[in-house]
Amino acid sequence: MTSSQHEQLTLKAGDGHDIRVHVWSPAEAPTGLIQIFHGLGEYGARYARFASAATERGLAVGIHDHRGHGEHSEIPGFFANKNGWDLLTSDALVVNDFLKQRFAGLPLALLGHSMGSYVAQYFAMQHGERIDALLLSASTFAPALQTRVGNLLATLECWRLGKQANSPVLDKLGFGDFNKPFAPARTELDWLSRDPDEVDAYIADPVCGGPYTTGL
Repeated sequence: MTSSQHEQLTLKAGDGHDIRVHVWSPAEAPTGLIQIFHGLGEYGARYARFASAATERGLAVGIHDHRGHGEHSEIPGFFANKNGWDLLTSDALVVNDFLKQRFAGLPLALLGHSMGSYVAQYFAMQHGERIDALLLSASTFAPALQTRVGNLLATLECWRLGKQANSPVLDKLGFGDFNKPFAPARTELDWLSRDPDEVDAYIADPVCGGPYTTGL
């Protein structure tokens, strides 16, 4: 097993937001680069084991904490009062700029997991020329009607409770059926992974999971 270098740094977004970034580099000169967008209710450092496997194969890895995620988030589970999705994409562009400068000339694969897969799709539609490959993990394609109804309900809950409040209704609609295929379930989050140790680690991690805000 070859050693790798891990670096933590902070980049500035256009609105002054601090973007927390992790970069893993292989011991030898890298042959490629993976930029990762993590999922809802997690954070960049959780991908250390994946990064270790990638650097052993000569690939560099970069990942940042989305707004409202990670130990440094000001309001957990909250993007912004306005244009939160666009701000997420703008943050990703700042990180992409940094990584492409740090590892100039290397092919870049963008990997988005779960919520991060939707950010990755949006990013690819806007900045497709910046990536050489797109990998979507645990992604879905929701019917248009379902999306419209969900958006309407979220808007109503924002109006009723405020954008920074938690809505049990939205939580139920968003995650309520995920565990049903795993009945009888050991935990409420058996759907996260087939590995019970990973499920337990997620549950025990105070920086993982909800609640999530109506605005998000």
